[in-house]
Order: sequence, then C-alpha cells, then structure tokens
Amino acid sequence: MNKSLLSSIILATLFVVVGMLAGCGGGGGGGSPITATANTTAQNLTVGQPMTSVSLLSANGGATPYVHSYTGTLPSGLVFNTSTGKVSGTPTAPYSTANLVFSVKDANNVVASTTSTVSFTVTTAPTYTVSGCVTGGVQAGVTITVNPGNHVTTTATDGCWSLGGFVNNTYTATPTEASNPTFSPPSIQVTVNGMNVTDVDFTTPVPVRSTGKLLYPCQQAFCSMDLSTGTITTIWGGNQCWWDGCSIAYPDTIVPYRNSNSVAIIGSNIQRIHGMYLPTLTQTGWVEGQGSLAPNCPSWPADHPKVSFDISPQGDFAVMASNCSPPGDVARKDIFIVLMDGSNYWARVTNDVEADSQPVIGGVDATTGYVTVLFVRNGTEIRKQVSDPANDLLIGYQSIIASNVMTGVRSMSVNAAYTHLAFMKNVGGVSHITIVPLAGGAEVDLGVGTDPYWTLDGSNLILYTADNALWVMNPDGTGKMSVPTPSNLQYGLGKAVFGPPGF
Repeated sequence: MNKSLLSSIILATLFVVVGMLAGCGGGGGGGSPITATANTTAQNLTVGQPMTSVSLLSANGGATPYVHSYTGTLPSGLVFNTSTGKVSGTPTAPYSTANLVFSVKDANNVVASTTSTVSFTVTTAPTYTVSGCVTGGVQAGVTITVNPGNHVTTTATDGCWSLGGFVNNTYTATPTEASNPTFSPPSIQVTVNGMNVTDVDFTTPVPVRSTGKLLYPCQQAFCSMDLSTGTITTIWGGNQCWWDGCSIAYPDTIVPYRNSNSVAIIGSNIQRIHGMYLPTLTQTGWVEGQGSLAPNCPSWPADHPKVSFDISPQGDFAVMASNCSPPGDVARKDIFIVLMDGSNYWARVTNDVEADSQPVIGGVDATTGYVTVLFVRNGTEIRKQVSDPANDLLIGYQSIIASNVMTGVRSMSVNAAYTHLAFMKNVGGVSHITIVPLAGGAEVDLGVGTDPYWTLDGSNLILYTADNALWVMNPDGTGKMSVPTPSNLQYGLGKAVFGPPGF
C-alpha cells in the first residue's frame, strides 16, 4: 500500500473517532458545566408535625443523573432523597439548631461549585389543657377519656377534671362510670387551637332522697317532713305553755342530740336554750338566756339567729359564744362551755380580743371528761381548743384546723364519730364543702355548697345547700341526691337538719 493511501485511511479513521468522542456526553446533557441554585431557608420544625418537602439545592447543566448529598446529621424522623435532593418527613424528637451543607454532582462526578448551608431546628409543639366538671347525681370517680391520643383521667370529689398535653387538633371527650349513669351530653367535641379549653362539662340525673325525716323551723313552731311520704307534721310550737309560763314561741334553730331522740332549740323570743325529748316533748335541760356566763358576758348566744351553739352527746352541756364587753376593754366574742341544768355554770374556752364564734363540739373524752371545742376565729379560720370544764382549765394550746374558711348559717359540722369535720372553704370567693380529719390530714373538696350538717341518724350523710336547694351526699362526694324543700320552711335552707337517732 502506498504512503498516500495509508495516510488517507489514518486521517479518515481519526475523523470518525473524534466525531464519536464528540457525540459522547456521559449520560446526556450538553457541554455546559453543572451549576446549582441554593435554597438557604432555615427549617424551623415541630415534633410530630410533618414538614413540607423541600429541595435545598437545585442542579442544572452537566451530565444527568445528578447525585445529591449533605454533611451533618438530619433531625430524627426526616429523610433525604439523593436523587432529587429533597428533605421530607415528620420530626420525632427535639433538635438543637445545627447547620447542614448540601451539595450535588453530575454523572461525571463533577461537583457543582455552589452548595447550600441550611439551619435545622426542631422544637416541641406547645401543649394545652382541656378541663371541665361533672355535676349531678354522679360526679366523683367518673372516667374522662379524650381521643385521639387516649388521654384518660378521673374526676375529683368535686366532679372536676383536667388533662394536659394536647396539641392543636380536634378531640372528643367522653365520660363513663361503673354505675352506667346517663351523661348529658354523651360526648363533647373539643377543638384545641392555641389556647387551653375549659368548661367541657357533663351532667348526670340527680335522684331524690326519699328516706329520713327533716326537722326545721316553721310558722311559730318547728316541724318535720317525712321524706318517704312528704308528710309535714308540726312537732312543737305555736301558743305553747312553757315550763315557766305560756307564750307564743318562734323557734328558729334546732340542734339534734347525738345519743338520744332529743333536740335543743332557741328562737327570737325563747329566752333559753331548751333541751327537749321528742317522743314526749318534755324538757331535758336548759341554759338560761337572760343571765350571764361571766362578768360582762351574757348567756344569750352571740351569733343568734345563726346556728350559734352545740350540744354534748348526752345533752348535759352546751358550747356557745358570748358577746363580751369588758368596761374599758375591747369588745369581743368568747367561747364558753355551759351546763344544761339551768345553773349557767360555765367554763371559759377563749378569753382574748379576737372574735370567736359558731362553736361545735369536736369530741368528749369519756375517761378525763376533757372536751374538744372547735370554733371560727375572726371569720377566717377554724381553731381547736381542749378544755377541762370540771376544773375550768385549758389543756394545751389552740391549734388551727382549717384556714381560709367562710361563715354561713352553719359554718361547720362534725360527724357522729367525732373523727371528721365538714366546713365551708373559701375557694376563689365561693364556698366549697370541704372535709378534714380532726386528727390532722389532707382536706378533701366536695364541691360548691354552704351550711353543712353531718347527719346523726346513722345515714352518715352531709346535708348542705347549693343553688337555692337542699342536697345530701356521702362524705367522699359520691351519692349526691336532692332533698325536697318543705313548703313551710322558715328562716332559710340552712336551718333544716335531719332528726336525731330514733326520730
């Protein structure tokens, strides 16, 4: 082959090879180099809330497909797509602010000169509370379930409940209880939107108390009402002949004995505390109201016509407050223990410049004869003092049983066993019936109410007033029932009591 022909063949071959190489792009694309556009928007995310899928570096030019990468650590729950460069997902845990660097290269491993530095932060979503109350015949011990999320709690003795940990969403609250009462409404839809939700309230039907007998002041008398039949009976009063004469009586306060079918009464024109055995209406004792207990301390109860005295279990003595006004000294109210034999023999329980009122007996020691007296001091706290009335001595010092209390017709009452006290607690300016052990311990809030009376007839219920009506409940707040109001009741709902044992 001559040299000229060989040179032509070599030259043609080179042209073919060069043309082939020129047509090779390594997977497509033109001859322009790879470039990238950065999105450096900070990613401020919230635990549990899906993020909007975002591409933080967009590639152009070069040879496809592109391969995306980053340096650093993504928050847990997020994923990175190496083909598209997108970040997506739902954060599952808080993440302190950190910068991640995103880059991209083409199919020929040519890395774009532009990168994207982006800060990531994941915080916990703000949470809110949902709360409400259950009222009616069943209020304590109700299970409240709020879904989604299976948030569960149980109502307190006052029927109220509260749950936390809710993020913005729509939920359904549903009440249930073992006795399967009818709740109204059956459930409530709740929308949480940037604030706490209150007043998610339910009601249950209230049964009517149909056993027991009420005693209460009526027109110039005191009457009873049999709750089983609704029968109203005048027990005593009107134009009565007393032990010391005849007159029209206006009894307005009735205090049942603890150990006998007897009561003590007082009224606007009854100038004594009278003890009376109910089956025969015979006198069992008295405190002479027109005398004095101590110098400058009259024997007329200081807080009358409120319930201003209490009677010992056997009715042999009373505890009462007196308006004492020593000459040249500060007028005050003091507490006395007074025999119910007409002698007005007394033992002083308090003797200071404070206003002590509405005393009740908190126990009698059968061995020593010591008497525990509870009283309201200055209308704000309940104090306890132990007394030895036989020797007119005080045993130990006063102690505070409850503070931030309120006063009413009847500020407090002690159960038959002398173990617990029911009183009026000031809760935001509203009276709540509250229980506290006399030996010390935690208070239990039973809900809104005034004038508690702890029954002595064996039922162990607390009679109280609320919403201009009479109610009873168990000492743990369960078993709430309405009590019919006698049509001829006088001087206020707080004057009604249940009869003594055997009535």
